[in-house]
Amino acid sequence: MRIALHGPLDQVATYARASRDDGHEVVLVGALETAEALAAVAVQEDVDVVALAGTGGGPGADAVRAALDALGAEDVAVLDLSTDPLKPPRGA
Repeated sequence: MRIALHGPLDQVATYARASRDDGHEVVLVGALETAEALAAVAVQEDVDVVALAGTGGGPGADAVRAALDALGAEDVAVLDLSTDPLKPPRGA
């Protein structure tokens, strides 16, 4: 599984390490300002999951979902780590 992690590095580092140790490929995308920019990176990187952490001021899960859908990436799951950090991604 390929996971795009969005948010400040200090907030996504633990999840990135754990995901990598579980055999997943992790793409750190930083803290992009718009849902459209994040969705474009997710499509370009061909990820299975976009995980959002520490999105205060950044795009929320609903906006990212809508942006992914607009790009035809309905199969990419969106996981909000700030509200449900232990929930596995859809399709995992």
